[in-house]
Amino acid sequence: MTRPAPLYTEEQQIIADSVQRFLQENYSFDQRQKAITSERGFSQEHWQNFAELGWLGLPFSEEQGGFGGSLKDAAIITGLLGEYLAMTPYLTAVISAGQVLANFAPGNVCELVEGSKIVSCPHFDFENSELTVSKQGGAFTLSGDIPFLPYAESASSLVLHAEMDGDWATFLIPTDSSGLNLKSYKTYDGGRASDAELQSVPAQLLSAHAKPALEASNLATMALLCAEASSILWALEEQTLAYLQTREQFGQKLSSFQVLQHRLVDVYVNCQLAQSMADDAVEAVSNWASDAPQRVSAAKAYIGDLGRKIGQDCVQLHGGIGMTNDLPIGHYLKRLTAIDRLYGDAAWHRNQFAMFAETK
Repeated sequence: MTRPAPLYTEEQQIIADSVQRFLQENYSFDQRQKAITSERGFSQEHWQNFAELGWLGLPFSEEQGGFGGSLKDAAIITGLLGEYLAMTPYLTAVISAGQVLANFAPGNVCELVEGSKIVSCPHFDFENSELTVSKQGGAFTLSGDIPFLPYAESASSLVLHAEMDGDWATFLIPTDSSGLNLKSYKTYDGGRASDAELQSVPAQLLSAHAKPALEASNLATMALLCAEASSILWALEEQTLAYLQTREQFGQKLSSFQVLQHRLVDVYVNCQLAQSMADDAVEAVSNWASDAPQRVSAAKAYIGDLGRKIGQDCVQLHGGIGMTNDLPIGHYLKRLTAIDRLYGDAAWHRNQFAMFAETK
């Protein structure tokens, strides 16, 4: 059983080949383990390579120093990064925060594209925001607590949101600002994140009416998380099959046992279903479809449940070694678990999907 070939355009195939080649040569599992234990939690050298290869500028317009690519193009990169367990600020810097900057502060995009600056942001949550805005003259300050800012300790600035005058505004603050305290930690899946405490931190107002752009950033991030999870599921299926084809018991390859063959077929079918859901989510957001929020929630809920099931099945099929840090299998399961929790878990998105259905 082989993974279905993606339906790429000629340009997208070139992107995929470039990313695949770089990761094969520079991001082995051992190199990955070394990178996540470094001070930053990722390789700064690799990040600069990403910039030189054009990955950081792919989804930005040519006027902003980018290459005018699409979300579908970015999904190729996030998918392959997931397959190689590459823990980097790509999603938060280029997609989540980067797309907000592209809308409201395009002059800041160039440094991001060049790889000289990293920007972080939280999930733009409109129900549980704890930031308050104070205005004095034409100056703004922010106060409050913000949980989970990915790779904030390596970022030069943060894109934040807060309710102001009955609308949602977005702000930019440097990470070396007075009154800003970052509590950094290693995440469950090997990444890095910080919780922020703000006490009257000076902030640059990007837009006082930012909610549509922030919602678009959320949707794009969730769609690419689904694309990453889908690629991880295929990696799990392929590596588990390879393991069963080499491991012997009772003088026979494990892959010859019919019960294990049936379980692998179930994994394969579920991988195809997950890929279809992820592709649909990316397609919906790329085309600004009116039902994009519903389709993204459907994918996030479905892949969240499937990720847990397939990940646990593949760990079990590996036996005891699947529980160790010596193989990528357990690390894939950790990343899938983290992806499920980011931007709403499967249960939350099922409720969202039901709400969308009720309004029709």
